[in-house]
This record gives sequence, structure tokens and C-alpha cells, in this order.
Amino acid sequence: ISKPNDCTYQSIEQLRTTHVHQCFFNDEETLTFLEKKIKEKACSNRNYTNVKASSTDWQEFINDEHFAKVVNFLVKNFSTNNLTAFKSPLSNDYKITVFDAWGIQYKKGDKTIRHDHSQSDFSTCLYFSEGQELCTCHGNYKPHRGLMLTLSGWDEHWVEEIKEDCDRCVLVFNWIRYRGWEAKEQKWKERKK
Repeated sequence: ISKPNDCTYQSIEQLRTTHVHQCFFNDEETLTFLEKKIKEKACSNRNYTNVKASSTDWQEFINDEHFAKVVNFLVKNFSTNNLTAFKSPLSNDYKITVFDAWGIQYKKGDKTIRHDHSQSDFSTCLYFSEGQELCTCHGNYKPHRGLMLTLSGWDEHWVEEIKEDCDRCVLVFNWIRYRGWEAKEQKWKERKK
């Protein structure tokens, strides 16, 4: 499923300050399911956000088993590329905690205003089609089906107004890296019972 990635980071600080992490998700059955769900659930009455396009609820994909495949793939990609900043010190495996995941459907005239996701460590986008570029402080990225881009939470990004007829879908999720103290705290609470 995974194409190798040229990026290798030895610390979370290096990943945050370097550039966008790219990988490719090629599970067509999962892509088709998630894209269909975005198109069914996206609505235009959420225009109060930086995204000036139709979108789903922020939590739409959190408990979705198909979305879980995407998250597991991303974590496996980090492991394959030896991104040790995501390795849990207690369980010696790679973990992330996703706290929101939503879909966006862009059409002609839609755009996203320049913003960041500073409340999270990172934000990942999964694309379902070609279309308008994602603009970032690191350069622009042309979406295509299965492309996953991960930016640090405070990297500003935007999408210029779409001039041509299109149906551009993307699934976005914010996440933090797993923190070992969470597991230690849980074990401590269990011992106190």
C-alpha cells in the first residue's frame, strides 16, 4: 500500500520545522467509501469557518472504521520511515491521538482562507481527486487521489478560489502525538482502585 518516502526525521522538532510529510494511501475501497460519505454529509451551512466550501461535522469520521484504516496507515508510514518522535516510550510502538476529522467538498467559487491548526501538533489531509493546490509556507502541493499531506499545526495554509468546475474532496484530521505520561497516569489510576 505504501510508496516509500524520502523524508526521515529523527525528532518531532525536526519534522515540525522541516517540510510537509507526504505519503500515498492506495486502498481504493476505503477511498471510495470515505469520498462517498463526504459527498453525502457535506453541507454549505458551515461557512463560518476558514473553509468557504461545503463540509461535514468536525467529528464526522472519528468513529468510522474506514477512517481508522487511514490513521493506521499513517502511523505505519511513520514507523516505516523511522520517525522516532512518534514512538511511545512505554509500549515501544507508534501512536497518535486524533481529536477531530472532517470532510470538505470544494466546487467552483469555493476557497479556504489562510489559517493554521495551532491547537494540534499536526494536521493531515487525504485527497480524493485532483484540483486546486494546497498553498503552504513550504510551497504548493497539487492534490491527487490517495495523497496524504501532514503539516505541523502552526503551518499556515490555504486554498485559492477555485475558478473551474470541479468536485474536489479532502478529509482533514487534527492530531497530537501519543504522550507516554497518559499511559503512566492510567496505570497509576488502575493501581489505586
